Amino acid sequence: MDFTFGKNLIDYFTEIPKALLDEKNADILLFYFYAPSQRLERMMKQLGISPDQIKEEAAKLVNGYSEAIMRLFESHNKPLVGYTFQNVKDPLVRVLIERGIPIFPGPQRAARAIAAAYEYTRLRDKILAACSEE
Repeated sequence: MDFTFGKNLIDYFTEIPKALLDEKNADILLFYFYAPSQRLERMMKQLGISPDQIKEEAAKLVNGYSEAIMRLFESHNKPLVGYTFQNVKDPLVRVLIERGIPIFPGPQRAARAIAAAYEYTRLRDKILAACSEE
């Protein structure tokens, strides 16, 4: 599901992923991270925040979003994999990568990583089952 253009930006990082992670038939969440600092700064400028406060306020938003995502990740026993078309050095993406969330440059690479992790788990379980039979 793509909720890129939702009206309430914090729901994008809280309520929507929570609903998806709460779904019993969902095994993993593939998350599109689109919150580049330029967008946040432009939003704040439109809200009338003074230019000297924009960087500080943007940092607070990035911190809040990353905390919300980490709480989701920690409260569910399901993997979270992200992707972005933005630079992986964007503040939000960088913070999440530093905190252990795998974020890839594009959905294809993220999907391949998920497939590789699935295949690894499948083969590992097969080997462990064969070893326990001996």
